Amino acid sequence: MFKTLSNSLVLAAECWSILMKDKEMLVYPALTSVVNIAILFMAFFYFHAIGFMDAEGPVEYSSQQWLAGVALTVVTLYACHFSFSFFECALVASAIKRLRGENPTLGYGLGIASNRIPQIAGWSFYVTVFGIFLSLLKRMIRIRLLQGLISGILKSAWNVATVFVMPLIVVENLGSTNAVKRSASLVREKWGEAVTLQIGFGWLFTISMVPVAFLFLLGAGAQDSSVETVIAVLMAAVVLGAFLMLIFAA
Repeated sequence: MFKTLSNSLVLAAECWSILMKDKEMLVYPALTSVVNIAILFMAFFYFHAIGFMDAEGPVEYSSQQWLAGVALTVVTLYACHFSFSFFECALVASAIKRLRGENPTLGYGLGIASNRIPQIAGWSFYVTVFGIFLSLLKRMIRIRLLQGLISGILKSAWNVATVFVMPLIVVENLGSTNAVKRSASLVREKWGEAVTLQIGFGWLFTISMVPVAFLFLLGAGAQDSSVETVIAVLMAAVVLGAFLMLIFAA
């Protein structure tokens, strides 16, 4: 575990160095959040329009409502995945340009992502299908412990196998299917490093969230303090958590 953390710390330091040189890269994950929130608000509006948000208790929906609800859910998932992949593509393109010693701009990253829209659309389809499959599989498994175990293993395997998809789309301009195959091939050659870094960054994220959890517990337990103090502590936890998530997303 210590070697895993050590290797991850080295890579995290390199990532941090790149972010400090090009802080505008943090805009990409921020834009992802803003766009996805807008998508979810639109989905809420349409769910309300077809009657899914009006019921206060058990209700029988028509087959047309169910069909519309399922279609809207799939479209919403796809739109969120497309948004995430689009800005991830822009981020990867900017990082690669910085690693080549050049100075990327927001316009450069967004331009590359715009030129890769067909590949991003295909990749978003794969991610959406995998997410739906995982959700259905969890519903089929009755035992909660097995649900978490199997879904966790499959999700980790998927993340490791597809870790190079976006760089391949950016650098080699591969289609989504070829990028998935090529990424899996690269991972087979270096599967140890890929798994190690996946686990390592998971540990780093967990450790970094300890202060956030402490602040939330401190705020929740400060019943004898003034309301202003409790709000200030909880707001500090939210801001710190959002900042750390933004950093790790980048």
